[in-house]
Amino acid sequence: MQSWTELDSRKLVFIVLVYIGNLILIVSKLDDILFIRIIYICFMEVTKMFITIYNDCSEQEFINSVRINGLLEHNMKKTNGKLKVPNMEFTNIARNEKGVIVGGVSGSTYLSSLEIEVLWVQEAYRGQKIASRLLEVIENQAKDAGCQIVHLTTYSFQAPLFYQKQGYVICGEVNGFPDDIRLYTLKKQL
Repeated sequence: MQSWTELDSRKLVFIVLVYIGNLILIVSKLDDILFIRIIYICFMEVTKMFITIYNDCSEQEFINSVRINGLLEHNMKKTNGKLKVPNMEFTNIARNEKGVIVGGVSGSTYLSSLEIEVLWVQEAYRGQKIASRLLEVIENQAKDAGCQIVHLTTYSFQAPLFYQKQGYVICGEVNGFPDDIRLYTLKKQL
């Protein structure tokens, strides 16, 4: 007798269809809702047989298949297109007198909000209000674009106190990291 792994897909489909056909005959005596549930469960089990999980794909393939054609499309439908309002990316940098980048901020807008993705200033330039200026610029750009709220995440070893001084409030906290490190979500009305 062949093992399941030795059966080709056509034989497997035939076996599954026969199994489902027999099951339909058995459960046809049951009420309609139970019948539909059993068929659904069988379908889901059959589907699992033909799905293989891989860990080898290019970053671009993942972005196109999962993020853009999968999640983004789903989210657009669920938000009636509002996900992409105002749909802008902002990037601002700070340069020293030699033109070298010493800090920057970037963020994306969606659902009338700005998500700050990165805010960083070189250590030698900290304490000169560069981060505050970068943050103010990107917040104003978002407000001018129609955003009503700005949000971000930061670890406890990064800058939660800095953001609170800028008017942000902590609205979420994740603990359980080593050394009592915490991840904070902060927000600010524009």
